[in-house]
Amino acid sequence: MAKKYDISRAAKLSSKVRIPVTYTRLGLFCMDTQFELKPKVDTVSYELVRRGGVWRVDGPVPDYPYVGWQTVRDSLRNLIADESETTSRKEQARNTLQALSEAAGEKPE
Repeated sequence: MAKKYDISRAAKLSSKVRIPVTYTRLGLFCMDTQFELKPKVDTVSYELVRRGGVWRVDGPVPDYPYVGWQTVRDSLRNLIADESETTSRKEQARNTLQALSEAAGEKPE
């Protein structure tokens, strides 16, 4: 999960364009509401090709996609507010939301 990302200047290759994107990672988030603090700065050089008049990402495909921390935060808030969720999942989501908020430098919930 990324706190922010920066896009660097594109470089034209023969039939492709390479665009480096630098992610400031907070940690790893699993869909079972588990958050593991693993800060890291990671640069991924995406290659784009023009097909059918539009640019498409040709690679690489990351092992773990970077999702903005705000998206994860909102998802956890929705889980907590969901009346059909169990008390234990809601509590787990609250704990994860607190850890995520602290890692992102936001006031804890």
